[in-house]
Amino acid sequence: ASITDANSCLARDTFDLIFLDVHLPDGSGIDLLKSLQQRPQRPLVVMTTGFGSVESAVDCMKSGAFDYLLKPFSLDHILIALKNADEFTQLVKVNQFLSHEEG
Repeated sequence: ASITDANSCLARDTFDLIFLDVHLPDGSGIDLLKSLQQRPQRPLVVMTTGFGSVESAVDCMKSGAFDYLLKPFSLDHILIALKNADEFTQLVKVNQFLSHEEG
């Protein structure tokens, strides 16, 4: 619901995937996205917004977003984002495994 709530959750747990709104009541979701990119274990972040623009989408992707969804989005959009995130994570794991095998 807010950056404060998100930071409280992030202090307690790690997350593989986060759905994060661009506009939050207490600040910019893009600022939180940028701070998430500094963590050792970076979660994949799907940015969401009801006020989408090309500039916003580009800014989010340049800041490290995995995906960008415009509201209102359907269950199918969420399922596609989850499937893509899972496939990406699996590819990263295979790549890491193969890199260790070669070394």
